[in-house]
Amino acid sequence: YIYPIVFKAYRIHLSYKDPRRKTKYFMEILDDGMKGPKYQVYAEDDKNNKMIHKSPTTPWQNIIDTITERAKELNCDGARTSNGTSGKRYLGLRDYMIMGIIELMP
Repeated sequence: YIYPIVFKAYRIHLSYKDPRRKTKYFMEILDDGMKGPKYQVYAEDDKNNKMIHKSPTTPWQNIIDTITERAKELNCDGARTSNGTSGKRYLGLRDYMIMGIIELMP
């Protein structure tokens, strides 16, 4: 995969604060110098809680796990396992159109 620094995307998904609602999650690939990229994800309804990790999948695993816990507490839909979660997919990096556009970048 090509990981363009400062690539930004958003996705609408269940809120980890209240899985009965949806919120917008903002994602960005950050520059960490010679260590490689870092991946940042934060929710529109919790902008001060920015999750940053070396793996694009880890923030999404944490989000899915938190949604599942909260959904169980509220006895509502939204509970699922984070097994099979792909940060690359959530970022859109597995989308053929996005991949093509990134490859055309100078």
